[in-house]
Amino acid sequence: MSITVLSAFYQGIINIIGLSALAVFSAITYAYFNFPQLNKVIRTLLFILLSVCFAVFAFHKVPGFFNVIAISNLQLSKASMPFSMYLNFDKVMPALIIFAMSDLSILERSKSERVVKYTLFSLLSCIAIIITLVLVSGYVLFEPKLPDILLIWMINNFFFVCFSEEVFFRGFIQKTLQNLLPKQQMLALVIASLIFGVAHFQGGLTYVILSSTCGFFYGYAYYKTNKILCSMMVHFGLNLSHLLLFTYPALI
Repeated sequence: MSITVLSAFYQGIINIIGLSALAVFSAITYAYFNFPQLNKVIRTLLFILLSVCFAVFAFHKVPGFFNVIAISNLQLSKASMPFSMYLNFDKVMPALIIFAMSDLSILERSKSERVVKYTLFSLLSCIAIIITLVLVSGYVLFEPKLPDILLIWMINNFFFVCFSEEVFFRGFIQKTLQNLLPKQQMLALVIASLIFGVAHFQGGLTYVILSSTCGFFYGYAYYKTNKILCSMMVHFGLNLSHLLLFTYPALI
């Protein structure tokens, strides 16, 4: 992780202000995950502070970052909205810090039929329900394609978007809620899903509802497998289906 940050600094993706911000975030994250003996008030304050700080990074409000633009104002079809895509270093680094300092298990080698079953079930259910909703609502049209941007899009979506969002919303928010509500695990899942949906408020009410629904299936995969990689696969699988089969990102 240090090599990644130093490389970004050398290439001008982050400056000393951004480095300082990441250092402060690292200290907060370390304190939260490594001092469980702290009283509940302090731990609650650390949880809130960590969450707010992550949101500030994710919404690109922290100075000192110069994210690389990978796709600029591209329109994939006549009916689709143009979109741009950045490799958001200021979003992925805080997630990587949380991942490194917590006990998340993305790199666990253990596999089981149960893990595969729940991942596939969540993915297929998510695709079926979300596709039905977006088609009925007129949010997209069926437009199969194989765009030239596929490779860079896949790299960005899996390693920057899915990793960042799943580590925070599932590995941090949902897991914390599950620990707080040991007898109400599904309630914890629903609350985390709603928070995930609200975080996408910039896309409008329809997008918030769709994102909350998606978040439920991502969270269900994590709840059943306790593996961030599984929720990432569901998240990525849905996004990839959207890109390849339907209007992307949405109808004009």
